[in-house]
Amino acid sequence: MLDILIIGGGPAGISTALHLHAVAPHLRVAVVEKAHYPRDKICAGGIGARAFRLFERIGVEVDCPCVPIDAVALRITGHELIVRVPQCGAVVRRLLFDHAFAKVAMARGIEIRQGCEVRGMTVGDRAVRVETSQGTLETRAVIGADGVGGVTRRLAGFVRPTLRAQVVELDTPGSSKDLPRDTVVFDFVERSLRGYAWDFPTVVDGEPLMCRGAYVLHDGEARGDVRTQLASYLAARGLDIASYKVK
Repeated sequence: MLDILIIGGGPAGISTALHLHAVAPHLRVAVVEKAHYPRDKICAGGIGARAFRLFERIGVEVDCPCVPIDAVALRITGHELIVRVPQCGAVVRRLLFDHAFAKVAMARGIEIRQGCEVRGMTVGDRAVRVETSQGTLETRAVIGADGVGGVTRRLAGFVRPTLRAQVVELDTPGSSKDLPRDTVVFDFVERSLRGYAWDFPTVVDGEPLMCRGAYVLHDGEARGDVRTQLASYLAARGLDIASYKVK
């Protein structure tokens, strides 16, 4: 019998497990993750400094490459606002960060079951039975850390959500129009893009690159193809979207 089962082995699930272990190490906590590390995630990879301060309180340091961030830029209708906040965060690669984070949890004795897909859930008076691809688990409580569209929400009987956003992402070399590499950019200039584009400095296999992408909300109105809009955004920076792998 587990005390707590966490579904989802991303930063939310691993952070929850580590904080539980810090305040109540006697609890039997396990994490189930349907994929195997290292696994990628479409994400610009920005982590705020507040998260790192919380990790420090419980003696956690995640060993993976990152780009320190000291400024945030916002572009709106021809205006550019840059706010400098030294050490306000960092940009990581989720492929590496999530794996390194999970290793910290495992080193502290937290059980993480990889390749463990949740397939069913039955809530009883004293326990929850969770059916997985690796057998049945019983736990006193379940924490769903697998996202708004995750299996926990569906199996627990909550209303199935409607996905309302799309993300398109790719990595490119730097451009002469880029701001310094200690700055993340949120660009709202393109009015046809109901959302924003971004430029985040990143490191891929030791090479300094830029993670660029677009986050677009869908409200039922036709506003054009996101990939086409991102291609236009890149072209303005002298970059051809056809030259890069798009996620």
